[in-house]
Amino acid sequence: AFLYAGPAINVLAIFLTARVLGFDIGAARALGAVVFAVVIGLAMAFVFRREEAARVEAAVQMPDEPATRPLWKNAMFLATMIAFLVFSDWYNPGDAVVRLADGRELSVVVLQETADEYKVQVQETAPGAREGDHLDLRKSDVLEVVTVRSWVMDLWQVRWWLAGLAGIAVLLMTLTWFEKDERVEWM
Repeated sequence: AFLYAGPAINVLAIFLTARVLGFDIGAARALGAVVFAVVIGLAMAFVFRREEAARVEAAVQMPDEPATRPLWKNAMFLATMIAFLVFSDWYNPGDAVVRLADGRELSVVVLQETADEYKVQVQETAPGAREGDHLDLRKSDVLEVVTVRSWVMDLWQVRWWLAGLAGIAVLLMTLTWFEKDERVEWM
């Protein structure tokens, strides 16, 4: 199950999927990957149940493993590494309201800005534009572009600070919680 789910639940790939194809598809990908991993894991457990029983029997006769880090430290380390990936990949959604010279006001996502025009995707149907339409708006036709403020934008403003703090935390945890042999093997 882990070998299947690992690549499928790649944090960066899920964020990229949600950004390119929409939040619904990104969430469905994350949830679907977990569900498929459980189903595949159960199928593999059924297929290889005899081999697993023999392995468990052999493991019973092995000596106990030495003490390891507490689970909360491993969970904190993993969560901090994920926080670093998430904040370093945080994106500016480009949500804006465009006021045009002809009096129209469009709710859009700014996809690209060039010297002469804005390439946008319409978010809400308006006169002359349907939701999802891609438009090329000449800058001479645009009176104003107002960025829509949201918590996503607020985090985007400080994303590098958050990623940096998470990166430093990962480094400190690595140096204090891991043995030298573990660090060498990991690197």
